[in-house]
Amino acid sequence: MPGRFWTDQVAQRVMSEFESGTTNEAALEGVARTAIAIANEASADDCHNHRNQSLKECVPNSASPDCRGPVAVCPSKTGESAAETDQRRKFIEISDARAINAPGGLEKVKQTPENRRAAERARSRERAANPGRYPGGLAVGHAPDSIWGPSPESTEYVPITTSLNSAIIWQSNNLYPLHYRATRFKEGTWQGDRCVISVRGNL
Repeated sequence: MPGRFWTDQVAQRVMSEFESGTTNEAALEGVARTAIAIANEASADDCHNHRNQSLKECVPNSASPDCRGPVAVCPSKTGESAAETDQRRKFIEISDARAINAPGGLEKVKQTPENRRAAERARSRERAANPGRYPGGLAVGHAPDSIWGPSPESTEYVPITTSLNSAIIWQSNNLYPLHYRATRFKEGTWQGDRCVISVRGNL
């Protein structure tokens, strides 16, 4: 459960429901559980936005918010087209589902020459198997990027422009420390050199 602000928000949400006429204990408990889940997610997003971005490596499986939490996915700093916005949102949708379903999240792994070769082989197989998905020079984008383990072969793919693909790879490489565990993937916006998640102000 997050800090006092969100604790008060949950209490106010349940009280508001009670005052509106809901008196069934099970129903109020359901309202509380939903409010707590939303509050926890908002708290995690806020921690993400204020984490130590200069940290380069985490202790594996650390529970620190500097080493575990959501990943924000921003557009290229030079901007993006409407098509690229759709591609980025599809990338986020697929990556988020994989992070949610991965026990403990997806760990950022060290990129070795063998990992890079495996990623290239996986991209080549995907393009050969589905050439119609990648017209006009679209890249085969790993979703999530292959830096988020366990292996390049275990990922899904999204057609994406080379510039957006490069921007997403750069963010994964430079904005998150080694062994960071991604529990969610979310849409981000640039605030200076930080790719941040929009945090809801209340419940």
